[in-house]
Amino acid sequence: MSDAIRFSLEHLKTRQKSIPLTEAVENLISTKKAAGRSLSYCRLLTGNLKKLTSFYPNRTVGELTKRDIDAFLASLATHLAPQTVNTVRRDCVSLWSFCVASEYADRNVAELSELASEIPKTPAVLTPTQAADLLNASHEADMTAFIAIALFAGLRVHEIKKLDWKHIDLEDGSIQVSAEMDTKRKSRRSVPIQPNLRLWLEPIAHSSGKVVNQNHRRRWLATRKRAKLTSWDDNCMRHSFVSYRLAAKPDRAAVASEARHSQAVLESNYLNLVRNSDANKYWEIVPQTVSLNISDEVKKP
Repeated sequence: MSDAIRFSLEHLKTRQKSIPLTEAVENLISTKKAAGRSLSYCRLLTGNLKKLTSFYPNRTVGELTKRDIDAFLASLATHLAPQTVNTVRRDCVSLWSFCVASEYADRNVAELSELASEIPKTPAVLTPTQAADLLNASHEADMTAFIAIALFAGLRVHEIKKLDWKHIDLEDGSIQVSAEMDTKRKSRRSVPIQPNLRLWLEPIAHSSGKVVNQNHRRRWLATRKRAKLTSWDDNCMRHSFVSYRLAAKPDRAAVASEARHSQAVLESNYLNLVRNSDANKYWEIVPQTVSLNISDEVKKP
């Protein structure tokens, strides 16, 4: 028997025992949930792959080809940004990787599909004035802690929501982020508490208990509205931390470790994004100076 015939027979066998695309997605999501992946990740994965099942509602995993995936991604490119299209493609690759391992497909056709060309996006950064206004607009202790930790320690929003006061050691001067909190890299890290962050946290710190209380989203939106920050990038507080930290501290390796970025990403995305004079003002934002009229000349989110 020739190799071509053997390959065709094996491919036919795989197609015959394949399953509907919708069922494959359900199985993947169930597997991810069982593995302990976060609810937000599973929701995003479900939403992205629902686009695929809507495009091919009556197909099995095994019968779809690279050309089919390219056609699907091309349809998304008509109304979604390239970065978003590539995120959907990434989840398709994960789906087919799961299906190959489960013998629903004989190869990862999504991995062969074309990447969309992305135009690098300059990170949105808050000005020192905006950062101060945001803190000044906080009317609740847990919201103040949330904002201050995001601005001056660079933790991601989902990490702060999982943070307990017992993870914040003001005496030692560090915040311990566990691997369970870091859903992106699944690794533990210790983030130093900067002098101005200490001043924000000391009056409101507890020995234990959740840092952020319930109904966070509603109160967070109200805080931003009071600060008159109607245009908002969800990562701008973290971007601000990295940008101003890099401008104030020449040790790039140390900043990369604190931010959990590679030095290459640090230099390509954040280097020279803000002025040194504005960095000095940013790190001088303390409870007594939130209403200072300071520079407003870096990129707005």
